Order: sequence, then C-alpha cells, then structure tokens
Amino acid sequence: LSLLAPLRQTDERPAFPGLRLGVNYGLEAVRWVQPVRAGSRIRARFAVVGIVETVPGRYREELDVTVEAEGLARPALVARWLTMYMT
Repeated sequence: LSLLAPLRQTDERPAFPGLRLGVNYGLEAVRWVQPVRAGSRIRARFAVVGIVETVPGRYREELDVTVEAEGLARPALVARWLTMYMT
C-alpha cells in the first residue's frame, strides 16, 4: 500500500489547466487479496473511473488500483484511490 504513490509517479496524470494543487483524498474499498513475499517483484495498474467537478475549480479523481506480484494468480491488493485537484 505504501508503494502506490511512487508507482503512480510513472503513470500519466490528467491535464488540468491552471492546476495549483493535488491532494491525496484517501483510499476506499481496500482489499488485501493475497500476501506478497519479501523480495517479490510487483506492478500496479491504475484505471481512471471518473473525474467529477465537486465545486467550481475542484475536481475529484477516482482510480481503480490493482497491485500484482510476480508468480501470483490473483492480485495482491485492489483499492479505489481518490485525489482532489484544485485549479
């Protein structure tokens, strides 16, 4: 879970004209599906579920996150990640 932020840095982010600030809004529906052994190679996939303007100039992004570990048949973790962008 703590590796999600560094893994997301390599992912493309939405373009918001005049973006001033992006804030981690939290995680929902975190499910630990399988344990990951120390030293395992992992990867994360991020899928944008939606971007909603909550008030003028504020946008809430919802991402579905899946973390997979090499050699596991099922994902290790699934979650919904919320981020607030302010313009």
